[in-house]
Amino acid sequence: MPAADGDAGPAVAVQHDGPPAQATEGGGRGDAACTMHRLGEQAVTAVSIAADMRRLWPAEAVDASSPEVQDQLGQDRRVVMSLPAGGCDDCQAAFYGAIELLMIGSGGDDGCASDPQKHQRDDQAVLRAVWASNADRLLAGLQTGGGDAPSAAVASHPATSAAGEATDAPRPAAGKAAASRRSLLAALSEVLNYPGVLRDERLDAAFCTALLAAHATKPLRLKAGLLPGLVVLASHEVADVRRWAVATILGIPDTKRSAAEDLRRMFSTLRDVLTAALGDYAGTCTSSTANLQGSYNLSQDLPVAWATLSTVLSCLTDDGVDSLVEGFPHVPANLVQHLTSSLTNGGFWDVLHCLARMQESPKWSWAEVPADSISKVMGCILDSPAFNQHASTQPSVDLTGDLSEGFAAAYGVRSEICVSWIFPFLYSNRSKITELPTLITGVLDRSAQWTRGVQSDLAPVLSSFVSSREQLGLSEATCDSLMTAMLQYSGHSNDLRTNQTLSEFVSSDIDSLESAYQSIYRDGGVAAVTTTDWKFHHGVWEQLSKCDVVDTLAVVRHVFTEFSRIHLLDRVRDGEGGPEAAPVVQEFNRALSAVWLALEHVLKECPRTQETARWLVDEIGANALFCIVSPNANVSSACLLALQAALGVTG
Repeated sequence: MPAADGDAGPAVAVQHDGPPAQATEGGGRGDAACTMHRLGEQAVTAVSIAADMRRLWPAEAVDASSPEVQDQLGQDRRVVMSLPAGGCDDCQAAFYGAIELLMIGSGGDDGCASDPQKHQRDDQAVLRAVWASNADRLLAGLQTGGGDAPSAAVASHPATSAAGEATDAPRPAAGKAAASRRSLLAALSEVLNYPGVLRDERLDAAFCTALLAAHATKPLRLKAGLLPGLVVLASHEVADVRRWAVATILGIPDTKRSAAEDLRRMFSTLRDVLTAALGDYAGTCTSSTANLQGSYNLSQDLPVAWATLSTVLSCLTDDGVDSLVEGFPHVPANLVQHLTSSLTNGGFWDVLHCLARMQESPKWSWAEVPADSISKVMGCILDSPAFNQHASTQPSVDLTGDLSEGFAAAYGVRSEICVSWIFPFLYSNRSKITELPTLITGVLDRSAQWTRGVQSDLAPVLSSFVSSREQLGLSEATCDSLMTAMLQYSGHSNDLRTNQTLSEFVSSDIDSLESAYQSIYRDGGVAAVTTTDWKFHHGVWEQLSKCDVVDTLAVVRHVFTEFSRIHLLDRVRDGEGGPEAAPVVQEFNRALSAVWLALEHVLKECPRTQETARWLVDEIGANALFCIVSPNANVSSACLLALQAALGVTG
């Protein structure tokens, strides 16, 4: 169940059960050092009750008016309210969880309870006092860098004096500094797990000071995955705190990425952060402790909110992204609004990363976005200064960027998302876009001005369009342009899917040549034929006549295999087939010349070394011999030279 601000349940980070995550080295405390566990049976019972309540009724599922909940609250309210703050990880989870649940049960969360008004007022007054006492305890720990200052509830407990005497026993001087840092880290860890306390301005200021000082003394290491406190700090008003949080999140290893279960415990925190700059997110779980204190000290700058969301997305698993997309259904509309009207405000790459990452989720939907906004978004992205500066400019020596400024600050990240968003963006909106071929052609036109690196990244995107040509309703001419650019940009086609598509194109073109030849000479040349169904990919063959043979082995092998079907075909003389056949004759001759040119290129490239010449014989085998008897003299002579080179014959 969410705790403090509705977020850090018993499993923050990557666990699904157990205590809150130990945020930093030395953070958190075990039972042996826990004041709470030394207070006696009643306090331990309170921990158990709070933990049971949290397991029974997660915040998002609580019906505070139900008899079961009210009965439980009525029996255990006073016991749980006397639960001391602080203590070990289990006790912290129980304390903050009890606060959250009792705020709901007392009507503190949207007034949803059915308790009598007097009980509501009493409960809320006690809860506010407990919350304030807890803030004072943490404030003392952060300001002094140590001490196990008890809350008011602890101080009033019969066993407090004995526990205090044991805690305050003299320690060797040499161990005071280490003990002080351990106590400080324990306080920092508690705040990172339960950031609702940062709504207190005094505590927020003390925490930021202590955090930066501790990190400057010795860099803090995060032991857990994503914590709710990190989400708040990544959008903090203080820039140095923001940079620390972002760099810390980006340092989370892949093995500790947050899944859906972890992220759901942080929904209210993320909601508060996004709402601060992007507007209201109705429908997500709210924070009960917002009623106990004010607001977080968050930056109001729009780019900071997008940078936070982008950074959080970088450390989520796929189902974590699904959960985020499902929990924040208005993000697509916000993205469109920002991309089409606010690019001058900065944050372009963070917004683009959010788009690229979130639209991969099956939960993502463009339903709320008008159709005319889709093409507008496309144009705004491709024409933006930030995009064109990256796509058209060679990288500088420093390719890393400043990771502390956000996930998308690194050059490598910008390169990864620069064009990867294009295909899923257009594919998911294919039913809403009437000018889809125009938009794709626009990408091709712009890509001619991009750097070689960006063009190389675009090649698999173009291949995806060709592979989905039927679903997208693309014409043969558009597919030819896409495949031509893909071959030009990739430099090779050893990708399995690309090779398969290329082979399909080659087979289709050879079919067209064979069919046209038969049509022209059918019935003594009197057949009426048209070019209506003519399909030939001239751009593809032009690129095959320029490509590196070694990089296109699979496709070249297929070309020779298919050519064996038409190896004896020659150019058709003008007038053959009658006047009606003239357009087909013209197209046939042009297409056959393109095939011959590609074959001649391969046959001339192979003899450059005996090894590649032998490859021609070994890999293509008898199919290469068909070229010897080709009506085209250039193809025939090139084939003979290739065979001589393979056999080691000279002169």
